[in-house]
Amino acid sequence: MNNKFSSSFEDILSVTDDEYFILHGEFRWEQGFSYLKTFVEQVGHAIVPYSYKTEDEFKLGGWVSRQRRKKEQLTPEQITKLESLGGWVWDATNHQITTSNPSKTG
Repeated sequence: MNNKFSSSFEDILSVTDDEYFILHGEFRWEQGFSYLKTFVEQVGHAIVPYSYKTEDEFKLGGWVSRQRRKKEQLTPEQITKLESLGGWVWDATNHQITTSNPSKTG
């Protein structure tokens, strides 16, 4: 069989589990960053409450917390993207919020 479907299907089957998790992880990171960027644009800071979820139930607060905890596992590009956001801090423990703070939780 030599058609577009079989070729694409064979390409999918040739992806290893490790490659799948890397690709899936990169997609999830970009998705989380996109939600965080929208959050920052709306409220002016990146201090996201841990329990905060987006309208479509993405756990943004947990995602942000993981980025802060696992900084050493992020790529230099990911670190640069986070640091480019207004209001991003690596240690939000004692950080005062001076702008509005949404409290959407699930």
